[in-house]
Amino acid sequence: MASTPRDFEKTQVTVLTLISGIFFTRRLLRPNCFQAVGNITLKEVPRWQDLLRWETKSKKTPKPVAFGPRSVVLLKYRNTNEDLTMVLEQLKIMMPMVKDESLVKIHICLFDDDAIDPQHMVEHFTIKLRHQHTGVSTVSVSWAGCGGIVDDGPMPKSIEDFLEKLVPIPGRVYAGIWYQIDEARSEAHQDSGFDLCAADDVLAGKPGYVCVKDCLSMDVLPTTPWALQLAAADPDRSSRSTAKLAQKARPGPAPIDSGLDIPDFPPNFDELAEKRWQ
Repeated sequence: MASTPRDFEKTQVTVLTLISGIFFTRRLLRPNCFQAVGNITLKEVPRWQDLLRWETKSKKTPKPVAFGPRSVVLLKYRNTNEDLTMVLEQLKIMMPMVKDESLVKIHICLFDDDAIDPQHMVEHFTIKLRHQHTGVSTVSVSWAGCGGIVDDGPMPKSIEDFLEKLVPIPGRVYAGIWYQIDEARSEAHQDSGFDLCAADDVLAGKPGYVCVKDCLSMDVLPTTPWALQLAAADPDRSSRSTAKLAQKARPGPAPIDSGLDIPDFPPNFDELAEKRWQ
């Protein structure tokens, strides 16, 4: 079955350029959060709900928690081609398992040490997936790190190259992450590793570009979406549409607290995304 063509213009991207040490000095990631999922083989997991995250309320009894439609998956690997191949294989299995109207965040952490010590994390990136019942999927990517992937074989050489290898899901329309990669790389910064200064130089002057502390955000949507134009011209109509969407919304399990506090997309990102696809 052929894939539906992806729309490379409709996406909002946040680029996190925090070095690994900042995650811990600012308590954005706790060392024990890396015990969440670990090197689980998803081929052995028949259903998305069977993927468990362990929460320990006491030192003796771990509590298994099933992932719901607003879930966080945390994977941890060494920064080698062998481990990255495993990540790609797992993502191929995980991405089609995201149900309609679900928002799933997949955190992937790469390390340069065999012990997978949080202090040796060299790259961290998050893939946010949301499938609409209309068949449109939004895939947003944010990442942070102090280097690219090791160069010891035919596998991708950088986070950008790695993400580019993600395969599309048949029948889904994607918000393209390739567009972001093209916009954010230039000849002057080919080896930048996406550090803060290089990203700032490349993204400065782009539509919707904002720099707040250590977080770079850029909206690659070239013009105001038609739906947003209508909302601005007729606020009452926008309110009626929102009410209709609320009535059609299907109830689901309560959100599960991931225990993570990572700089994220703008607070109104989901609202904007919903309006774009109306």
